[in-house]
Amino acid sequence: MRFKLDAEATWAPALVDEVAATGAVDTIDFKGHYGFEVEDPQALGALYDHVLAAFPDAYLEDPHDLPEIAQRLGDHLERVSYDSPIRSAEDIGATPLAARVVNVKPSRIGSLRALFEVYARCAREGRPMYGGGMGELGVGRGQIELLAALFHADAPNDVAPSAYNEEDPPGGLPTSPKAVKAGLNRRQIDENVVFSLAATRPDPLTGVDPATGEPAPYGASGVHINCGHRLHRRPADRQPGRPRPRVAVPAEIATRRSGPGGSVQLLPPARPAANRVLHRGL
Repeated sequence: MRFKLDAEATWAPALVDEVAATGAVDTIDFKGHYGFEVEDPQALGALYDHVLAAFPDAYLEDPHDLPEIAQRLGDHLERVSYDSPIRSAEDIGATPLAARVVNVKPSRIGSLRALFEVYARCAREGRPMYGGGMGELGVGRGQIELLAALFHADAPNDVAPSAYNEEDPPGGLPTSPKAVKAGLNRRQIDENVVFSLAATRPDPLTGVDPATGEPAPYGASGVHINCGHRLHRRPADRQPGRPRPRVAVPAEIATRRSGPGGSVQLLPPARPAANRVLHRGL
């Protein structure tokens, strides 16, 4: 089990060291771009000093845009990441610090086209990505988990089902996506990870077995997900027969391949399995 933690200036050095000793923290979120007032700049600086020393490999998300903080992070830019300032592909690279890591939040970005542009730019520039959520409910949570599994499955994605954040999580929660056997150039996703869709909308989980060309459940060995399926119902007021706008999929993030019946499969580059990351503030 891995964690993303919201940093607090009230953290004592002993607490920082105790948490770091678990070796289970992938990301520290400083919440430095949400307009929160810095009540004690000296304590904030001390927090950064302790975190930088105790978590040498963790991502440092949304650091405060302050000269004294920028100076501290000068030697750690390769692991600085941004979330709140990223609303479009144009925002990447325009952040206060020259960070390379991007926390991709589909709900903050908005449209599918804009989301694909973010994925494409990160892929083109070799930027690490990881997923994040904003309290999505119902199928929305499932969709951001599926996107994370498709586009940055090997990253510390902060998209765990909300129940994992409870003080005493119940049993039977979805498990983390699983890697395929060593040597296979395909990725499997545990069907439990597809949340409520598994029980209520099995059609989006249908894929095509490349060995036979026949439909097969996604998660079976070697089966690609068929992204042609929609994860939502057609609005009642949409006129039947009205053409649906097409979204251009940048070449950097997908290979277009014709499937049975002329359907299009979007095949992102194969990656290792996703980590399930819990988001907790201490």
